[in-house]
Amino acid sequence: MIKYKYLDDLKVPREEQYQNWFDMLKKDERKDFWKEQRKTYGIDERETWNWNTEFMDYCYIHLKMYNEVNNVNLNYDTVDFEGKNITLQEAIDLILNWFEKDFYPDKFDTIANKEKSLRCGDDFNIELYKSLEEDFYSGYIKSMTLLIKIMPYLWW
Repeated sequence: MIKYKYLDDLKVPREEQYQNWFDMLKKDERKDFWKEQRKTYGIDERETWNWNTEFMDYCYIHLKMYNEVNNVNLNYDTVDFEGKNITLQEAIDLILNWFEKDFYPDKFDTIANKEKSLRCGDDFNIELYKSLEEDFYSGYIKSMTLLIKIMPYLWW
């Protein structure tokens, strides 16, 4: 399994980190099929199975490293975000903060834990669940929209 330091720092279980779950399929009967797909396409279909989370891991680890190693003045260019101009550094900080404070903690808060905390006796608080879900996806959309806005600037 590959070690992804930034995901380790967030306590993401190693087997849940970007494509490490492929290791569980080493003896799968489809391995020759996947090898042919990689020969033809450069990737195999497993990379699309969990694309929603694989993409997020990819974005986080690459943006985190970009933020640490680039030699660009990230306070020069600005983008519009929620009606105000913010610098690229402010945008990166907002995105990384969302990953670290919202995405990864929520990703590994199991459904059982959520349901347990949303129960009052035998009743499930569906309104609270919907509210928490809306807050999460609102942050998700804002963060990914902001990443798209700054993406043309992320080179050095």
